[in-house]
Amino acid sequence: MVLALQASKVPSPTDVGDPLLKQTAKEHFEKKVAILMKQKFFAFQLDGWSNPRREKLINLLASGPNMDPLHLETIATGVDSQTG
Repeated sequence: MVLALQASKVPSPTDVGDPLLKQTAKEHFEKKVAILMKQKFFAFQLDGWSNPRREKLINLLASGPNMDPLHLETIATGVDSQTG
């Protein structure tokens, strides 16, 4: 009995969580695309900021006259300084 327990491997949280997270992210992105496809007009907006660890980030948003602002992506720039 002990040998059988030692031979079986319990999956790690990463093994279980990664596929679920990827599937959820894909579904969430597809919902965002569907919202944008319904719009006749929309605009992209960029917002630069830094998090508590002082990493420079850029938020990509979309907004239009018939929709609430929609967060599309946050990009870590890896750059220490900003211009403008």
